[in-house]
Amino acid sequence: MSNSHLAEAQEEIDFMLAKYGKRSLAWAMELELLGSDVWFAHGNYFTDEEYEIIGKSVGSIAYCPIPQMMLGSRVLDLSELELKGINIGLGTDGYGVQDSSNLIEVLRMAYLLQCNSRGLGRTLAPTAYDCLKKATVNGAKILGRDDIGSLVVNKAADMFLIDVSPIEMVGALEDPSAFLAKAGYHNHVYMTFINGVVVYRDGKLQNINEDNIAQDANQVYQKNIKKYE
Repeated sequence: MSNSHLAEAQEEIDFMLAKYGKRSLAWAMELELLGSDVWFAHGNYFTDEEYEIIGKSVGSIAYCPIPQMMLGSRVLDLSELELKGINIGLGTDGYGVQDSSNLIEVLRMAYLLQCNSRGLGRTLAPTAYDCLKKATVNGAKILGRDDIGSLVVNKAADMFLIDVSPIEMVGALEDPSAFLAKAGYHNHVYMTFINGVVVYRDGKLQNINEDNIAQDANQVYQKNIKKYE
């Protein structure tokens, strides 16, 4: 399984053309970074022909709506890309660009941005449930995993539970399959399971010193940032 952040911004394409005389996907193809075991984060500035190439290779794109909005990038037509055969998942991009790693927030932003894109004259847009599948089963496909991504017999019991009793939840549960994409609530997650084992409960990770992990992660982050100062 291989991955690269690719075609995120027009500036990247311009840089590749100026320095290497080729676009980002052509560079990736020379390195044999194309196929069902390859996925690209972002993919905002591929051409229609390049999207066709990725689709025919049964490749995947991790759609990152929040950095897309930060950069003022064009809004991808996810429904059109899926018609070309591209598997679409969701990505957070991460703290390096002051984005969070909150997938539920990304899920909601993806849904809302795609809904808003109808104003661009597009006739198709993913439903809330479509976006939920992008965050789950499609993400599992990106990783080449058939044992995760949905609650099915013989798959890993990976799940999280949300407290739906707070007053702000009133009216938000009419359609549970659309709830996360439309409401985006993440503050009320109170339990998380990985393969049936509780790893998070009542605001705390279990059997892990969260403070130490955060401290170590911040040190690595600062070390990497200094490389580019």
